[in-house]
Amino acid sequence: MTGLLALTASAASSRAQNVAGANPLGKSGSLSRDLAYALAIQRDGRLVVAGRSAYGGWRFALARYTAGGKLDPSFGGDGKVVTAFGSRGYSWTSALAIQRDGKLVAAGRSRVTALSDDSAVGRYSARGRLDSSFGRGGKVLTDFGSRKRVSGWANAVAIQADGKLVVAGSSGIIADGPWRFALSRYTARGKLDPTFGSGGKVLTRFGPVSDSAVAVAIQRDGKIVAAGSDVRNHAVFALARYTPGGKLDPSFGSGGKVLTDLGLWSDARAVAIQADGKLVVAGVGRLSDFAVARYAADGKLDSSFGSGGKVMTNFRTGRSWEAGGRIRGSTSARGRECRLSRRSSTPARHRINPV
Repeated sequence: MTGLLALTASAASSRAQNVAGANPLGKSGSLSRDLAYALAIQRDGRLVVAGRSAYGGWRFALARYTAGGKLDPSFGGDGKVVTAFGSRGYSWTSALAIQRDGKLVAAGRSRVTALSDDSAVGRYSARGRLDSSFGRGGKVLTDFGSRKRVSGWANAVAIQADGKLVVAGSSGIIADGPWRFALSRYTARGKLDPTFGSGGKVLTRFGPVSDSAVAVAIQRDGKIVAAGSDVRNHAVFALARYTPGGKLDPSFGSGGKVLTDLGLWSDARAVAIQADGKLVVAGVGRLSDFAVARYAADGKLDSSFGSGGKVMTNFRTGRSWEAGGRIRGSTSARGRECRLSRRSSTPARHRINPV
């Protein structure tokens, strides 16, 4: 089965899975709060959605639907699964992926002390049970700091061709910072991969304030691309590319890193790799516009895309800005539709967005 990367889910205990009164998802009259953040599609057309559910505490939450939109009773007994990580009642998943064998991987974070979180990864069988061959009882918590207040958040997950799992996110001190890109790689059995970075983990700093990776993709050659934001006096798109061993790739940008200003406050939220190796990154630009940038394999902005490699789109006006000047696009009768243009115009103005 093949899945699309997905976004978040919350935690509860393995004991709480599918127990009457402990599985609030979709229960009639339930007082739970249920939020979906991630989606993956199986080869058979069934949909898996992940997020978080609060019923006395936030927990990882997954639901599977048939192609016709009904909860799939073969998943967790009633189509739903909730999982707690730890006893503090504060965990959720931010990413979801489906392995070739149909197993589901959910990644997010879990509160471990009053002031810190650990990166959390759970793996489930195709029937929604925690996979006992992964980590401890199907769950893995990863600490990114030697100090008690340092947190690690998993925001994205990708699966390598060899079955290893790459998780990207951020690490820092809540409310204080500084935050950095935080990547980890796990073997198929949920152990940190010692051939990646330092003991399976990599931290990358762009600036002195805050960096956060929210998307990750793996190239055909095994190199890993993480995208997010770097915040200084404002936020900008931030990309980093790593070798399969977890070192910054010197052939990409400046020492493996690329920063792109898309105006005022910009924030990369998604990354995809084209068949020709070019990288496409999407997020927010100028605080409140769609922003898309395309990069050559070496990290340079692709001048054949938009204006200087960048396009921003505002849905209220139905206009697309190619860099910083000329408007390209169309507006429907309702003023809600717009099209990206790939024709170049005047030089681009860079824009930025928050993470």
